[in-house]
Amino acid sequence: MEVKKNDHSNLLGAKFYAPHSDENDILRVVGFANNNTVKVWDAKNNKGKKINIDDLLDNYILLNPNGTILFAIVDMPGDIKDVVVSLFRLPNNDGVPYCVCRQNMIDFHNQMIDPQKMIVGCCITEETTPEGIDMKMVRACNGLDYSIAVSVYLNDKLDDILKCVGNKVLSKFDIALQTLFDNNVEKLQIEYLKKEARESNIYGGYCRTLKDLLIDNEFMYDFRRCFGVSSFPTLNRFPTELLVSDDERMDSLKQDFHSVDESYINQLSKEYGFWLNNAQAIIYDHDIDLNELEHGDKDFVLICAGKEETIFLVIYEKGNKYIQETPMMSPVDKLKNIVDSTKN
Repeated sequence: MEVKKNDHSNLLGAKFYAPHSDENDILRVVGFANNNTVKVWDAKNNKGKKINIDDLLDNYILLNPNGTILFAIVDMPGDIKDVVVSLFRLPNNDGVPYCVCRQNMIDFHNQMIDPQKMIVGCCITEETTPEGIDMKMVRACNGLDYSIAVSVYLNDKLDDILKCVGNKVLSKFDIALQTLFDNNVEKLQIEYLKKEARESNIYGGYCRTLKDLLIDNEFMYDFRRCFGVSSFPTLNRFPTELLVSDDERMDSLKQDFHSVDESYINQLSKEYGFWLNNAQAIIYDHDIDLNELEHGDKDFVLICAGKEETIFLVIYEKGNKYIQETPMMSPVDKLKNIVDSTKN
């Protein structure tokens, strides 16, 4: 992605690093103070500050983002506003998003399970779009009321992204969503259902806030899939139980590869369908060149592990097909399975 001095449209969310610094000297654009100055989050000093745009572009180097999220409030028939969130993988040459999360849209997935349920709010991707539906239909509207684009990185968390949107802009989306929520409550015919809805943050799929909409529709799961990251929320303390403090443990995992414990190997192998032999993991950071790895001699996967949603790079040697051991297996089959799991 190229950032031009006279065009700041793709600057929000972008990260920049100091070329001659050994520290984690990364600045992320989280807002605009005026036409010449941006608000940035200083990762090294863990605080916000302002910097002249020319100084930023002259003295720092852009970290190429993995994608762009377009947050939009759109006009619909009947003087209704809707909220549409579109994720684009970069580079993007056709203008088609990888996934779309939208509020005032029937939840296709729930409807397939129970056609009688009219739940709204849905996040669909290239892979999960129902037959006969395309992304143009999913994003259809009468007009654009407001939009903002944020550059994103594969190791972003939801709060990282929303920090770039900013509270003032978030309130615009929350107002649009609250209006949809209130309109839906008023349509309810039974009083106790109205009371139940008024006491809820989410009802029938309608959400009061943008953050609730993205969480309720598991947007970050699809966000990670977009960049080839598999989610393993139960893998806490991955990849190994280091007998140190949490801070020391995280620092160690950032600096060097660590062997993946056998219990984790089994869970990963089950997910991918083959044994990941001699697996080693390190916390993913921007200094890891995935393009170089793709052309190297190591197989690798990216995983999002545990409640902290840490992104790990796992390198491994591909083994035989994974076969889950069952109580019905004979001792011979169990032994064969163990032997096969160690073969390449």
